[in-house]
Amino acid sequence: MINYSNRIFGFDFLRCLAILFVLIDHGAFFFTDKIDVENFTVFGFLGVEIFFVLSGFLIGGIFIKTFDREDGFNFDSLKNFWIRRWFRTVPNYYLIVLVTLFVNIFIFKEVFSWSQISLYFLFLQNSYQRQSAFFGESWSLAIEEWFYLTLPVLMILSDYLFKKVIKEIKFRVLFGVIMFFISVISLRTAVVLFRDPSWDSGIRKMMPLRLDSILFGVLGSWVSFYYKQLFLKFKIPLVFLGLVSLLLIFIYYLLFIVGVYSHNYHLFSKVFYFTLTDICFLCFMPFMSTWYVKKQVLVVRMITIISVLSYSIYLIHRSIIISLLDFYFCSNEIIIQLIKTLLFLVLTFVFSYFIYKYYEHPITELREKFNKKRI
Repeated sequence: MINYSNRIFGFDFLRCLAILFVLIDHGAFFFTDKIDVENFTVFGFLGVEIFFVLSGFLIGGIFIKTFDREDGFNFDSLKNFWIRRWFRTVPNYYLIVLVTLFVNIFIFKEVFSWSQISLYFLFLQNSYQRQSAFFGESWSLAIEEWFYLTLPVLMILSDYLFKKVIKEIKFRVLFGVIMFFISVISLRTAVVLFRDPSWDSGIRKMMPLRLDSILFGVLGSWVSFYYKQLFLKFKIPLVFLGLVSLLLIFIYYLLFIVGVYSHNYHLFSKVFYFTLTDICFLCFMPFMSTWYVKKQVLVVRMITIISVLSYSIYLIHRSIIISLLDFYFCSNEIIIQLIKTLLFLVLTFVFSYFIYKYYEHPITELREKFNKKRI
């Protein structure tokens, strides 16, 4: 099922690390009476940011190659780009939304506003208001889907408006990326200055305010495509820079986001902290993009498998697995908490495997039948 030889291990390592970070964050929920779970949210924060930057780098690379090859986008290219993206993400997402809805209605006896639930099917649950508790982790998926919907459209608009002024297509692409970033960062700054919402649900998880996070991955793919030698020249120093930056970002989170100074959020935390975090992970991309492993030892295979299953893991682990375990095994005894944690991990990986093998992967393969040409 998995062709190990053709995979870039560096990207698999990042996906594996990202999803494990998310599992650590959400798995700490079982021990709320014994630990300060707020401190563990740093792992969830970092994990999602890794996903954002990596997604932007990979999908942005496909976009830039197509845009450059065809000197812009035509309708067929745009359609194929979206089809390939949506076949990879949307069917699995819709399945889990429906399963989560079923669990909440028939097991937890929850009552929902259908007008609110309908927003989830359009990825609008966090577009203009704070997302409800239902399927809470889906906020990041809404950001990704709307990013890949708007990016090609904005690039086509930029190409049309500035084609006569900016002759080389690579600089028109760069100009579009920069303008996209300025637009989002300006919007986020304005919202913070005039409305001052909460750091997490009001900024971090609001779709229009976080589109720039994926953009840094696209910027990395732009440098990689047009200036490959420069992109790889400093890959080792950039890893060290990224590690030092990551340590500082980690400490800042514990002190200023959830720690002793968290009562005094300021502009840096709500606007530029996200930007610096994504730049930090961008520093790892040159090295990770060239990290291949020839010898497929057990640990390499495990990391690769977790990477492949990461999307299904992300979708089911919290709103389904954790919620059901907490519902049926509600106890603060340490032995019960440990058993729940073990069951959480086993059930998450087992169900993710079956979802990937019998649903996600087969549907992803169908996208080739809908493409007139590969991109």
